[in-house]
Amino acid sequence: EDNTLKMTGFSLQAQTLTINIDNQQISTETLSTGDFTLNIPVTLRPDVRHRIQLHFSSIQNLPGQDGRPASAQIKRLGFSAIQ
Repeated sequence: EDNTLKMTGFSLQAQTLTINIDNQQISTETLSTGDFTLNIPVTLRPDVRHRIQLHFSSIQNLPGQDGRPASAQIKRLGFSAIQ
C-alpha cells in the first residue's frame, strides 16, 4: 500500500539523516540546523508491523546541566495513506 512517511522535528546542527524501514534504506535526507519537515513516499503492507530506524550523522550534548547526547528532537512521526 502506498503511504507517506511524515516527520517533523528540530535538528541541533546540519547533518544527514538516513531512514530505514525493515532494515532497508528508504531515504537519506540532508538537514540544516533548525526545524524540518519530511514527506517521503513509501510502500508498506498494512497487515504487518514495521521497524523504523533513524540514523543521524552527528551527536552533541544538550546545553546546560542536562548534557545528554542528542541529534534532533522528533516532534511528530507517522504515516498517511496516499489517496
